[in-house]
Amino acid sequence: ATSYAGLDGTGVGIAILDSGVMKTHKSMLNAAGVSRVKRNVSMLKSAVNPWTWSVTGGSTTLQPGSAALASYESSVAADLDVTQDGYGHGTHVASVAAGRGVMQGQDIAGIAPNADIYDVRVLNASGVGTVSDALEGIAWVMYHAREYNIKVMNLSLAAASTDSWDVDPLCLAVQAAASMGITVVVAAGNFGLNTANQKVYGAVASPAHSPAVLTVGALNFKDTTSRGDDVVNNFSSRGPTRAYVLNTDGSRWYDNVIKPDLVEIGRA
Repeated sequence: ATSYAGLDGTGVGIAILDSGVMKTHKSMLNAAGVSRVKRNVSMLKSAVNPWTWSVTGGSTTLQPGSAALASYESSVAADLDVTQDGYGHGTHVASVAAGRGVMQGQDIAGIAPNADIYDVRVLNASGVGTVSDALEGIAWVMYHAREYNIKVMNLSLAAASTDSWDVDPLCLAVQAAASMGITVVVAAGNFGLNTANQKVYGAVASPAHSPAVLTVGALNFKDTTSRGDDVVNNFSSRGPTRAYVLNTDGSRWYDNVIKPDLVEIGRA
């Protein structure tokens, strides 16, 4: 809780697009007891998405230093919200990425327990959100990436989509983020079983079916240290991806991307 040996993410920003992050949670504090959650913003607060782009390139709204940008940033600010994560999922995800593990004990820290955390709320207190809010959240991260040194963006959320990754809106957004040097980590989804409780393949959701992101599934390690008995949890979505585009003759051209890229213990 007060010290950590090895690489710890110091100075690196991790954006968590989820249900929020409670900045006062003990796992979010640094060794001095100061919160590492540098910003809390909520895309649920803005009535419309004001980020628009011209066909010739470049943003046509929210120019740096403009009154429109200042007004927008004020509208999405959630730093002083009494409840910054009404669902709890986002705080859990943030702790996996960068928690100090002070609530459980030794060796329960996150991957980068001294990284800076940027809470970008795109899901409500029931864990539900819209594609438009997710797109707005991705745009906010891209806009502030250099300012806050955001190197990683995590989306533990999933949207049902049959659109190929090269036309799906969420996939296009995360691909843009990846192209500017942000490592985008996305949950494969929890659609590994159908309504008859049978294992299915090809249920990787959007934007996890994008080749530009690191797609993570869930692992059952059978409570052993050996890797020989490890399997993908039944509920976890598995590939290959089955999003498609329609050919001129009406037939389907499936993506068939091999996903997930890796699996880890816990929920996807």
